[in-house]
Amino acid sequence: MRTAGDWARLVAKGFAMGTADIVPGVSGGTIAFITGIYSELISTIAGLGPSTVADLFKLGIVETWKKYNLSFLTALVGGILTAVVLISNVVHSLQDTHPKELNGFFMGLVIASIPLIARSINKKKLTNLLMLAIGGAVAFYITSREPIAGMNSYWYLALTGAIAICAMILPGISGSFLLIILGTYSRITGAFDLRDETTEILSLDNLELTNIVVFASGVVLGLLLFTRGVKKILDLYYEQTLSVLVGFMIGALGVLWPWKKNLRVLFEHSDGRKEYLTENIAPYGETVEIAVVCGVALLGAVIVTGLDKLSRR
Repeated sequence: MRTAGDWARLVAKGFAMGTADIVPGVSGGTIAFITGIYSELISTIAGLGPSTVADLFKLGIVETWKKYNLSFLTALVGGILTAVVLISNVVHSLQDTHPKELNGFFMGLVIASIPLIARSINKKKLTNLLMLAIGGAVAFYITSREPIAGMNSYWYLALTGAIAICAMILPGISGSFLLIILGTYSRITGAFDLRDETTEILSLDNLELTNIVVFASGVVLGLLLFTRGVKKILDLYYEQTLSVLVGFMIGALGVLWPWKKNLRVLFEHSDGRKEYLTENIAPYGETVEIAVVCGVALLGAVIVTGLDKLSRR
């Protein structure tokens, strides 16, 4: 039986997971593992399905709530959503004002995460090496192609929500990292941005509710359809799955390269923000700026390493 303090800590763990999922490079699943709730999270989500709705009519709200551990899920999701609303505002602001530094920080997170995940893989197995190569090749191919035309549509936004949520239950890969690769990261962080572009005043009226609802519907669909499958894959092919994820992270690092050149406008958001087709270029700018980008990349790497040391304790 959880006490009031236990519930408060659970909300705090949810907040940490939400923060991790907003920041590309750190997985919410990794935070769940570090804080000791990973098994309960997977079991609770995997237990949801059509039977939950049936039990709602058969057993009633109270008994169904207890049977499916929905208090746990509600507290955790409450913490996650709080982090998403608060942190998205900061990240979206930094995307506008310090894009190179932000990408450098993200890149440091991902680079430091790769060896931590790879250490769980037997590198002498040919199958694991093959899966790593496949993951890297697929990621490189996807990220080197021009984004598909549907990336500004609602169906594509829902699809990316379904794909990204799977990363929450996979230790290692970040849902936000997938959103960057899929081209909808800034659209989602922008949807949660509370700032008024003119007055800079924070207000809930600035939330883009349509985008949020569409994305959330994809998240729910992804949880219901893919969680059990992902759990079985992890149980049966743990090392091979991690190998694919490591390869994917390596192959997609180019997305986070801080120095880019805008080639042309892909599309324009309703608030006037533009998404560009870009290409990576050599570092440019003042020496101080380059040093700052490298410094925040190092900071990201230190944070991931610190989280790893905490989990090992």
